[in-house]
Amino acid sequence: AYAVLKAHGRGTLRAAWSADGSTLVTLGQDGSVGVWEAASGRRKLIIEPAELGFGTGVAHLAISADGKTAAAALHHAQAVSVLDLPSGKRMATIRPPGGR
Repeated sequence: AYAVLKAHGRGTLRAAWSADGSTLVTLGQDGSVGVWEAASGRRKLIIEPAELGFGTGVAHLAISADGKTAAAALHHAQAVSVLDLPSGKRMATIRPPGGR
């Protein structure tokens, strides 16, 4: 079965599935992160760029094996935000030594 998910206003750049296939996270061109229930196609939440801790410029996205945590990274790994997916809250922002 196929479904079209209306995720982000300006299109979707990246998507990642949890290991069990139950959760999908998407990264929009606007810098937002979408969290989806894969079986139904229902959007659980959208995490806006400002909530990520660094706004726009997100280029990479990954999800943990259990589907409860995701990481969103800026271009060239200048910073990584770790996200709690059930709540949509940022748990941490990690920057390299000397990073801004």
